[in-house]
Amino acid sequence: MADYLSAELYKVVHRKYTWIALGLFLGCVVLLTALWWTTNSHGGFVPLSGALYTLVMLLSVGLYAPLITTDLVFSEQYKTGTLKNEISYGIPRSRIYLGKLVLEIAVAVLACALAVGLYLALCVPTLPLEADPDGMLMAETNQMWALAGRSLLSAFPLWLGAQGVAHLCFFLFRGGVAAPFAAIGVVAGIPGLLRLLGLLLNPLFLTALRRFTLVAPMDNWDYPIWECWLIGLGWLAASTLLGLLLFQRREIN
Repeated sequence: MADYLSAELYKVVHRKYTWIALGLFLGCVVLLTALWWTTNSHGGFVPLSGALYTLVMLLSVGLYAPLITTDLVFSEQYKTGTLKNEISYGIPRSRIYLGKLVLEIAVAVLACALAVGLYLALCVPTLPLEADPDGMLMAETNQMWALAGRSLLSAFPLWLGAQGVAHLCFFLFRGGVAAPFAAIGVVAGIPGLLRLLGLLLNPLFLTALRRFTLVAPMDNWDYPIWECWLIGLGWLAASTLLGLLLFQRREIN
């Protein structure tokens, strides 16, 4: 497995797409923080607490980032025929499936750490903590730090679940367009459908079934952290087991 991961990592590192995607991702972070600084420089007021709250609101984007990380690693291998070559060389299918998944998670974690770290490194020294003598905004900033930390701990396993779903879809669908749409349908489409069914037919769809989707905990971040981990790891485990089963039986030609 170590040799396979090293080979896959080499391919990812030496793809221009990897560095372009990372540059655009981090560039968006810089632009956002530049917007806060520009607003404050022209008479507006964006405190650090506001930037932290924005970070919390943007955590849901992480549910769709696996579309990029999966594409970086998988790289349309059905179209290029490289997946068939790997199997022909005698590499076990379980190693192929799990190896790529592990690398995707590693890439996603690294990108997340870089983005969040850069965002905080730019916001903390440049945005004001408080603007009134009573220090009310300082108290709000402390609350936002706590909310941001709790939300990050809750979002991380949900991102892992979304990564497992994206990985499954890229292995399941041969087309380069079908897989992302299928992943979005599972992550966002199913919760939307359950919400609609809950409103039109039976509240059970909304209160019971939708509660265990990946997007539900991000509605207002009131889920216990342990439940977010249960939901996220549950989706990761279920999608991985299903993917392994289907990939083992699939004919690659």
